[in-house]
Amino acid sequence: MGEVWKAIPIPCNHFPSDIWIHLVWTFERGGDQVHYVTLGVADQTYNVDTYYTAQPNWTQEEIDVAFQMDGNWDQQPYTVWLDRVNLFS
Repeated sequence: MGEVWKAIPIPCNHFPSDIWIHLVWTFERGGDQVHYVTLGVADQTYNVDTYYTAQPNWTQEEIDVAFQMDGNWDQQPYTVWLDRVNLFS
């Protein structure tokens, strides 16, 4: 697939300020693919059902968790709290 954005049919609305939002990704790994099954946002669960194949020449075996904060067009500062990040197998 190679470094391109792949849209999924899930709304991408801004989260409200000053409240906790509970996110849960459900996925499975099989062979050289990862299957993203569902995404839970607050009290709503979305069916993702999307497969991604590993990058060519990728030799790592692990799955890890990352959190990325992106700024707006003006890179205005903001604060995010991240708590209780878990990866279960």
